[in-house]
Amino acid sequence: MFFPLSSRAQSPLSRYTVSARELSIPSKAHQAFDQGTDLLLKNDAADSLLHFRRAVAAYASYYEAYYEMGVAYLRLSRVSDAEIAFQKSIDLSDSQY
Repeated sequence: MFFPLSSRAQSPLSRYTVSARELSIPSKAHQAFDQGTDLLLKNDAADSLLHFRRAVAAYASYYEAYYEMGVAYLRLSRVSDAEIAFQKSIDLSDSQY
């Protein structure tokens, strides 16, 4: 007889895990990050930077926001600023991001 290890009645979302670090990010920082990401997806790199700066001001270790800042700077042809943002992301993530 076969018994599944997990119920098919599980919510698809219940299979995902969230890191403790992700849970420690203040909602204000997360909201700013989401707004910046939305603007970047709409090709508004200049305005996205304002939100990414707010995100890192609210949570200084937000390496994902530094990475997205780097992307925004590249789109604006600000290569040296992009390099600084990417390096900050790498440093904060212990070379994982």
